[in-house]
Amino acid sequence: MSGFFNWLFGTRTLGFGDEGVELQFARGLPLWAWVLIVLVIATFAGLTYARLKGGTKARVALASLRTLALLALALLIAGPQLVKQNERVERDWVVVMADRSASMNIADVPAGGARATRESQLQNALSGAASTLTQLREQRNVLALGFDASTYDLAWTQPPTAGASPFALAEPAGQRTAL
Repeated sequence: MSGFFNWLFGTRTLGFGDEGVELQFARGLPLWAWVLIVLVIATFAGLTYARLKGGTKARVALASLRTLALLALALLIAGPQLVKQNERVERDWVVVMADRSASMNIADVPAGGARATRESQLQNALSGAASTLTQLREQRNVLALGFDASTYDLAWTQPPTAGASPFALAEPAGQRTAL
């Protein structure tokens, strides 16, 4: 039967009876609205033939045909369409960006009584987050990028050592930061 409907409506990519394909309406109405529409259409069609001369059977048949025609028009206005939901599950992305410009060598970070470099602060942050980043890497796509005048991939250290950065960071020597 679905082959007949596919031929009748000229469907090519989606077909009646295909797996995951449903008939839906572009302008969906609740059931009570459809019941009301059917009642209004049937009443209207019946009233248009109620006072005409002629046989009762003929008038009932004509009113029924008009009701069916108006219902078909209401269905077309509702916008029937074949819909197939395409779901694709993708892993989340976590992006870690590390500044590799020469400004990372500036000792302007307050650390106790002295000043520490931005690079040491970065190393401490990355070593503290090493276990978390390793766990995230198992469940998500983790992209590690270094940047200065351009952006480039950072290599993961294998195996990651405790208390050390999970990435192989070269000395910060970039001449500028351009994100």
